[in-house]
Amino acid sequence: MQIKYDLPKLPHNIVDQYNQYMKNKKLNTKKQASQLSTLCKMLKVSVGTVVLALPEGFSKVYMLGGVLVLIICGLLQCYSWYLLVDVIEEKAKVALNQKMQEEKAEIKETKIAEFEMTEANKEEDPQSDQIVDYNDESIVYDEKVDDKEDPLQEKDMENPLTQQVKFERMNMISVMQVLSPNSRVMIIFIEIMTLVLLYGQAVSLIIFFNQSMEAIIPSVTQFEYYIISQAALLTLIIMSFSFIKSMEKLRFLTNIGSYLVFIVMYFFSSICLYKIKDSSSNNTSPPVYYGINFSEVPFFFGVSLFSYDINGVLTEIREEMQQPQFFKKNLAQSMIICCIIYVIFGMVGYLAYGSKTDALITINLDSTISSIGIGVKSAFLSLQMSYALSMLLTVILENVVSIRLLEDLPYQFGNQVEREKRGYLWRMTIRFLYIGGYVFTASYFTNFSDVISLLGNVPSVTLGFIMPYYLHREVFPDMKWYYKLLNLFVLLTGMTGGILGVISVFKKL
Repeated sequence: MQIKYDLPKLPHNIVDQYNQYMKNKKLNTKKQASQLSTLCKMLKVSVGTVVLALPEGFSKVYMLGGVLVLIICGLLQCYSWYLLVDVIEEKAKVALNQKMQEEKAEIKETKIAEFEMTEANKEEDPQSDQIVDYNDESIVYDEKVDDKEDPLQEKDMENPLTQQVKFERMNMISVMQVLSPNSRVMIIFIEIMTLVLLYGQAVSLIIFFNQSMEAIIPSVTQFEYYIISQAALLTLIIMSFSFIKSMEKLRFLTNIGSYLVFIVMYFFSSICLYKIKDSSSNNTSPPVYYGINFSEVPFFFGVSLFSYDINGVLTEIREEMQQPQFFKKNLAQSMIICCIIYVIFGMVGYLAYGSKTDALITINLDSTISSIGIGVKSAFLSLQMSYALSMLLTVILENVVSIRLLEDLPYQFGNQVEREKRGYLWRMTIRFLYIGGYVFTASYFTNFSDVISLLGNVPSVTLGFIMPYYLHREVFPDMKWYYKLLNLFVLLTGMTGGILGVISVFKKL
């Protein structure tokens, strides 16, 4: 018995295939987040220091106005993010189809190579490779190559997302890169808005940190050069961490603040409830209005939008899910829970202090706990200091992203070769100007709620309303007219609220 069979040749790109397999294996191991884990993660990144400004917002727009604005902003923001998720899912679908087409092409090439090899062997020895003799049985190998075009490939080529062969990340910028010839301009615009958002977040957190330290150690404010000395010291501290390039080295520190905020809200709400009960007993309840103050609605519109803002991590959270098809459901659930938390905290704070509510509720709470007892005051100050320090660590973590964007932004306008010419002095200057800028801004522009409102009305509206609408319109140009009308209504509502909100903030300055 003799069996003669020539093994097919290995693919010429077998090394690349193996490397891609290992890369996909590593990516798939990260996608272990369940729906419950995803929901908790979205709540953790949504609920932050901005909740401390909600009671003051209620004092401006009154009770019914605060509830309605929070609900409406939540609905508008959730729908706008749905548009972005639709784009991401379409992009993932096209990427999967492209991968299937590539696999089909590789199989097709392999079959053609085997067929050509068989034909060549036939010419040399007609009996050697065509027939295998085994126990007086003859097996004839006859393989046909299907050269028909796949209709799925022709359909996908009509989608602008098919212009990009490889998809590295499921985010807004990677989609933008393939939509239009002007995508470079739009990418620069997105990066600038992201920098503005991160800069403003840093300013707001530094304002909270400064005011918390002043409440804990009031004697330091008597120092003649306190403001400039504190700003210089914070700049040096943050600068010392600015050369850390890996976010993983700092992420575990900020997780403390992410979970601590829920303890802070519970403790602060308890103090507010005590204040409400004490005021009712002594007939000293502050004036509370239950209607709507329309003149302050644009201001609170920005605060409400920023309270829901998770633009920077929305797509990353979806990537880590085991079942990303349920992401929309988890997003809606997190928005509902956040809305309930915000409404309750805003109402309780407003009922406790009425029209006298400060931009940071902690300032009002400090006067209340003095009458409760030294034990409660010590616990309050310890919790306030711990949370303030965790917010400083959050600023340090966000620097990793913002400085990376800031250093790369100039190369979007020029030649990438010039990147190597930038040395240590260039990086130091960028860091010093950026960090010193937001630290000194926070030291002299001290109204926490004004900063939050500006952030919600400018970068949050841009990244959360304008860009999802633009991407969705480019990817789904043939959607039905009523969907187009609804998308346009959401866009115009967000833009109108943002413009009016900016005007209302600058009128107060």
